[in-house]
Amino acid sequence: MARERPSFLGIWEGERRIEDMKPLRFFLDQFLFKVAVALDVVFRYALRNPIMWMGELATIGLVWMVFLCAALAISQKANLRIELIVKIIPKKLYRLFNFGLSVLLIFLFCLLIIIGIRYTIIISKAITGALRVSQAYFYAAVPVSAFFMLLYEITFLFEDLKLTQKKDD
Repeated sequence: MARERPSFLGIWEGERRIEDMKPLRFFLDQFLFKVAVALDVVFRYALRNPIMWMGELATIGLVWMVFLCAALAISQKANLRIELIVKIIPKKLYRLFNFGLSVLLIFLFCLLIIIGIRYTIIISKAITGALRVSQAYFYAAVPVSAFFMLLYEITFLFEDLKLTQKKDD
């Protein structure tokens, strides 16, 4: 079932503009990440003069890209759904299965936010070797992306509950 992306329950007016910019942002992020890695390889192996901070910058970019893409996958309902179960169970049981999975994901995203904030605070005083910035920049991707995942999943849960109420009436 293809679904439209949720609107965060209408609480963020600038969301539409950000949604329109996603393909451009994703392209720029990918492009900059690939350029950073390519420059690191060229300077390290071809010129034998490595740029020490380039690897750390690429790692920060990779961590943020992975976690934000996970939030994007949640927003498009491309997250974990067991296709076989969806195809063989009746619709009423599917709604119950979907509800249970949404509640479980909401619980896990809340845990990710709490644990991610804890680790980000704990590691905030540690400094990276080359960039000389706080390692919290690496860890902050977890609670930030988990927050977006939580918003999307809550929105989907409310949409599913509204659809269930309409079908039952």
